[in-house]
Amino acid sequence: MKKPLFTICIPVYKSEKYIGFAIDDMRHQTFEDFECVVIDDKSPDSAIKIAEEMTKGDSRFRILRNEKNVGVSATRNRGLQEAKGEYIIFLDSDDRYDVRLLERVSKQIECTDEPVDIVTWEFGGVGANEEKIKQLELWRHNELDKNKKPVGGYKPEDVADRFFQVNLNSMCMKAFRVAHLVNEKAEFNTNIKFGEDALFSYKAMISASQLVAVPGDNILYYYRRDQEDSAMHTVNFSNQLRNQLLVIVELQDFLKSLGVYDAYRASFERWVSDSVGSIAVRMNDVRIEKHAVIDQEVRAVTESRAWRLVRSIRK
Repeated sequence: MKKPLFTICIPVYKSEKYIGFAIDDMRHQTFEDFECVVIDDKSPDSAIKIAEEMTKGDSRFRILRNEKNVGVSATRNRGLQEAKGEYIIFLDSDDRYDVRLLERVSKQIECTDEPVDIVTWEFGGVGANEEKIKQLELWRHNELDKNKKPVGGYKPEDVADRFFQVNLNSMCMKAFRVAHLVNEKAEFNTNIKFGEDALFSYKAMISASQLVAVPGDNILYYYRRDQEDSAMHTVNFSNQLRNQLLVIVELQDFLKSLGVYDAYRASFERWVSDSVGSIAVRMNDVRIEKHAVIDQEVRAVTESRAWRLVRSIRK
């Protein structure tokens, strides 16, 4: 049996309010050569029941269930193991997707001569009334044109000096070739609860042979912001800091293991400074011992190698 071009992996947890939109966007894709693996991570609400009802009788959809709640990283790892497609796209159950997403990505793969490991595309936001907001970030893939790099395809080392600035870290705006991930033994770090998607994305992109960006104003993914159950709202300040520092250290070690750290260093250090962002600002501006939300564990982290790197960069 011919395998599909795409596997869509959608972890489900506490998304009953929004999952219907995500499933509906997938059901109405203009490109039909895909499978959609919906994985229930023991969600306590009715989200998976909604997904089951909406996909009943549609052979493109598979509903899987975790025996216990294992978190989004382990659930995505299961999705990768279950994937039958040539490419895998990790989507969130509370976001929105253009119905032309798979069609546009498939055309970009088809028109690129060399094998494509990762395809990326533009993204926007979703408003309170489900309106799609065109531009969420200031950066656009078209910046590659300004730097005389073809928007249709490029190697990561071609943009090493600005790699972390021209490649956004969100997973939901990327299609990964499964063979590339398997070859690199790629998996989500289940010990990191915040920033795990950035770590996975950047490691996969840096080790890729070729990256392709869908050109133009093709906003194909819409991120739902400012919802109370999202990771950005439920992870507290201490956990954000601790996890971000773990990401920094692991990514730096990865670059060094490939022998490319010097090439990427300037861009990486700018990314470190930006990614820590307001956390670093608050840590620099407030005396740690008097900061109520910083517990003993985080005070220990601030003496770690990762925090010394952050402080040296931000001087």
